[in-house]
Amino acid sequence: MDIGIALFTYCRPIHTKRVLESLKDNNFTKVYIFQDGLKSETDTSQWEEVNRLIMDYAEKAEIHVSKSNKGLANSIVDGLNYVFQHHECAIALEDDMILGRGYDVFMRQCFEKYKNTSEVSCIAGGGWPAEISEGYPYDVFFTYRSSSAAWGTWRNRWEKYNRDFQNVRKIWTDPELRERLIKSGNDLRQIINAQLWGECDSWAVFWSLLQIESKGVCVLPVRYLAQDIGHDGVHGTNSVARTSRYDTELYNWDPKKELKFPTHIFLDEAINQQIKMILDISDSSHRNECMQRLYKKWVCFHQTGSDVGGVLRRSNVETIYIYGDGEAAEILLNELQEKIKVKGIIVLDKKRDFYKNIPVFEIRDNVLQSQDIVIVTPIHDIEYIRFSLKNTGCKVISLEAILNKGDNLIET
Repeated sequence: MDIGIALFTYCRPIHTKRVLESLKDNNFTKVYIFQDGLKSETDTSQWEEVNRLIMDYAEKAEIHVSKSNKGLANSIVDGLNYVFQHHECAIALEDDMILGRGYDVFMRQCFEKYKNTSEVSCIAGGGWPAEISEGYPYDVFFTYRSSSAAWGTWRNRWEKYNRDFQNVRKIWTDPELRERLIKSGNDLRQIINAQLWGECDSWAVFWSLLQIESKGVCVLPVRYLAQDIGHDGVHGTNSVARTSRYDTELYNWDPKKELKFPTHIFLDEAINQQIKMILDISDSSHRNECMQRLYKKWVCFHQTGSDVGGVLRRSNVETIYIYGDGEAAEILLNELQEKIKVKGIIVLDKKRDFYKNIPVFEIRDNVLQSQDIVIVTPIHDIEYIRFSLKNTGCKVISLEAILNKGDNLIET
């Protein structure tokens, strides 16, 4: 296949160096590197370091350095337009996306396999940390949501790309398209709103809308061949805060192995439901609504003469972990004093080692055992929390469920 791969950089030398190293492990005959122009004088030293890195790569790539700062979206769109002038297929690689060996082989096979299948809108090397059963018989799967992780498409698909919000109206007024939007994760609607208000600079949100409008799918490998290292809180491309919510493992592909493709396009609902759950990020209004509901139930619970510590003791629970370190967790700790021992606070990404003198652990610290009980205070995210903790074997109970069921806790 006639493929051009485009790497988009700005001022993250540590990330860019790792991406360039991973590119060397893959055999692309034509590489383009685009560096956006300087936006702020405070970025000068890191921008210059990135510039030196890509210039050292000049023998293997065509280098383009912008004289002005275009921003992420304009840089990628302009770069892809340029690459598609020379190639039938193009890959967009952001400077926080490292590749596994054999990514090039995977992309070539997928480009060839689906070039005449209009339902397939794009291919990506990585995605979200969904668990795929060992019995799944293929090397690829299909998603409602397009992933921008080492993303690629064909010229005839890219020609339909535009940054027009009219797609939103069409999608929202068509029941089938609206259902596909919902299945793509509610964070997409938040990104759309942020884009409308100028708080976000995304090219990928418009591609996702185009894919939904055309009822297309994205192809991903069952074992990811691209990994996003940009959620570390350092000059994030897609996130300024550190988070492990989207962490995935990076695999290598045997270049001699042929991919096992399904005989037809189908959307595995179990896989896509997991992806939706990961992407269903509550906005502030929904979080506030959930917490207000929780507090009202808590007041009513106390008015009956009950308290959470008493319910746990009557259920023969002596020790627990608490998930979350917000206001609800603080109230719960005060209520449990001298009744239940709290062994630790569990969070997705910790910002401190202790909370109210209780040790704080991240999910990935693997401190939870099968006999442990975890009481979840951020009830707006209960489904994702259950999903993220299910391999520990521990019992996960929503604080809201305790308030609802009281002494019937054992049934939750």
